[in-house]
Amino acid sequence: MIRLHCALRPRWTSLCFAALLAAGCSSTTTVGGGAGGEDATDDALASDVTPIDDATSDSAADASDDPADDTGHDTTADPPPTDTTGDAGPDDTAPDGPPSPDATADADPGDAGTDPVSDAGDDHGLVAAPAPPAPAFDDVVEHITVTIATATSENAETDDGVRICLADGECWSLDTPDVNDRERGETEVYHRTGLSIPRSALDRMTIESTSGAEDNDRWTPSCIDVRFDGEPVYCNDAIPVHIGTGASRNEVRSWTDPAGLHEACTSCWGERLTHGPLLGPPTESSARLAVRTDATRRVGLRMGTTPDLTDSVVVAWAVPRPEDDFTADLVVDGLRPDTRYYWRVDVDGVPAGSGGEVQTAPVPGTPSRLRFAYGSCTRSIDQPIFDRVLARDPDLFLFVGDNHYANSRRLEALRWHYRRFRRVPERARLVAAVPTLATWDDHDFVENNSNGTCLGRATALQAFDEAWANPYSGTDAAPGAFYATSWGDVDLFVLDCRSYRPDVGDSGNRCDRDPDAPALPRSDGPLGPTQEAWFFDQLRASDATFKLVACGSRMSPEGSTDSWRSFPEALGRVTSVIEDDGVDGVVFLSGDIHRSLFATVPTVRYAIPELISSPLANSTGTCSDTALTRECYDGGNAWVELDIDTTLADPTLTARLLDDDGHERATWVIPASSLR
Repeated sequence: MIRLHCALRPRWTSLCFAALLAAGCSSTTTVGGGAGGEDATDDALASDVTPIDDATSDSAADASDDPADDTGHDTTADPPPTDTTGDAGPDDTAPDGPPSPDATADADPGDAGTDPVSDAGDDHGLVAAPAPPAPAFDDVVEHITVTIATATSENAETDDGVRICLADGECWSLDTPDVNDRERGETEVYHRTGLSIPRSALDRMTIESTSGAEDNDRWTPSCIDVRFDGEPVYCNDAIPVHIGTGASRNEVRSWTDPAGLHEACTSCWGERLTHGPLLGPPTESSARLAVRTDATRRVGLRMGTTPDLTDSVVVAWAVPRPEDDFTADLVVDGLRPDTRYYWRVDVDGVPAGSGGEVQTAPVPGTPSRLRFAYGSCTRSIDQPIFDRVLARDPDLFLFVGDNHYANSRRLEALRWHYRRFRRVPERARLVAAVPTLATWDDHDFVENNSNGTCLGRATALQAFDEAWANPYSGTDAAPGAFYATSWGDVDLFVLDCRSYRPDVGDSGNRCDRDPDAPALPRSDGPLGPTQEAWFFDQLRASDATFKLVACGSRMSPEGSTDSWRSFPEALGRVTSVIEDDGVDGVVFLSGDIHRSLFATVPTVRYAIPELISSPLANSTGTCSDTALTRECYDGGNAWVELDIDTTLADPTLTARLLDDDGHERATWVIPASSLR
C-alpha cells in the first residue's frame, strides 16, 4: 500500500509530484508504505549543580588587473572576514559540474555511535515512488533568477551599482536591500517576479555598471547564471572582464556575452545541490530532509537499509520552484520505529554527495535515551563550535533563535542570510548528520527586540519555512514558528515567542511598525491567545516523563524587558497550568542573552529549570549573581547538551554546559522525581 501526503508550504505555492499522480501540490512530497514529592524545592535542584573549575579544564577559546588570472569560480580561498553588515560568506568548495550519472555513493557513513538500534532488515517500510515527469516550461517567462559570484582576487568587490540586461528594455539592478552585495568571494541570488515576457524576446546576457563616476569601484565577476521560471538557460564561469568605468586593463562599463544565452557551467554554486541536505526531526515512522537546488530539477530521496545503498529505492520526490528560492522538503512515511536507515539525495538522477544515515524515533511513550543539544545566537561566519557539537553525536539539535542576524523585513535579505549560513562548512556538516529543528528570536524574525506589531511578519515566516525542515508551522488560525515533536518518553514543545508578542515600549525595538497590525494586548503575552491555548492543550495531553519547552526569549522573571519578565500575567498562566493541572517534568530551554546559565522559574509545586544556551558564534555578555541563577558561563561561545534517560527507575535529565572547545563548564543532574 502506498500512502500519499502532499504538504503545502504555507502561504505560497509550489509544485509536488507523488506516486500515481501526474501533477501535485507542493515542493514537499511524502510517500510511504506498510510498516517524589510535590514539595520539591529550589534547593533540592540546586544541590546537583556542579560547577567545573577552570583549573581542571582547558580555557574556553575565545590580485592582478587581468581577470584571466581569476577566471572561473574560485572555490578554494578562505572566506573574507566578517563585517558589520554580516555579509561575508564561505566560498563554494565543491568542484564545478556533477559526477557521472552512473556514479554511486561509495562513502560508508559508519556507525552513529548511539545506543544500539535495529537495522531496517526486510520489513523496512520502504516503497519506491514513481519519478515525476520532467519539468515543463512555458513560452512566456514569469520569473527570472540571476545568480552571480564575485571573484576572490584582491579588490574584486564593489559597492557601486550593477545591472543585467536580457533583452532591449529588460534590464534591472542587481541589488538586495539590507545586504552589502558583491563582496569578495560571495555568491548571491536575485529573483525578478511578476513578469510576462515572451521567451523568444530574451536573447542576451549583458552586465553593466550603473555608476556615474569617471573611475568607479570596479567589480570582478567570476560567474553569472540565469534561470527562466527555474529552467537553466545561461551559465558562464569564465567572465573575461572587470565591470567598471575606469581605464584599467580589461575594465569595461558594459559586457555582452558574444555566445548569447548558453551554458558553459552547471551553476555559479558549482553544483546542482547548492544547500543541504538538512535533516529534519524524524518521528517513529517518518524522516524528512530539506534541500535547495540551483534550478528547477527533479530531486529524489533514495533510502535503503545498508550503508552502500545496494537495496535502496527512491522514496520521495520534489521539484523545487523559484518562488520558494528552489527549496523543498523530502518526506518519507511508513518507516519502522527506532531503526537506522541510510539515504542519499539524487538531483536529475545524479548523486549529490555521499548521503548519510538517520535513525527514526522510538514510539512515543517508550522509555529511551536521548542526547539533545541546542544553542542560539550565530552572527560570526566562523562557527567551529558545530564540529564540537557533532563530535558528541547528539540525536537532535535545536537552533533556539537568532540563527542569523539579517535584522530585516525583506524577503531577499532574509534568504541571503539563510543561504549564507547554510554554506558554513561546520554548520553544514552538523545539519546533514544530526536531525535539526529551529525556532527564531528577534534578529532572525524582523529586527532587534521585534514583536507582533512589526512589518514583515509573514515574510519572515516564508523565509524561515524555506530554510528549515520543521514538522509544521503553527496552526491554520495562528501561523508561526511553533510545533511539537516527540522522542520516546520526551516531548518537545517549540514556541514562537515573537509573532504574537505585544509591544511593551521597549526602546531597543528597531522595527518598522505595521499600521495594520492586529491589536495585541499586553496581557495576552508573547504567545498570543491561539498559540497559548495550543500550548496548554499540548502540555495537558502529554504523558511524557520530560516535557521540554523551548522559546527564543528568557522565561525567568529575572529577564530583561525583552523577555517574559514583561508579561507576568502570561507567565503566571503558564505556571498555573503546570500547578493546577499537575503537569510534571517541565524544563524550559531558551537563548538570546549572550551568556549561558542554569536557573529556575519558581512555582508552588516545583521549581522549573530554565537552561539558557547562548551564544554559539557571537560576542558574550557578563554574568551577574541573581536569586534564581544556579550557574553562569560568560567565557566564550557555548552550547547546552541534555542527556535524558527514561529507562531508569527515577529517570534523569543531565544538563551539561559546554564551551566552544567542548569542555564541560557545569553539570546539573535533574531527577524526574524533583519535577513533580
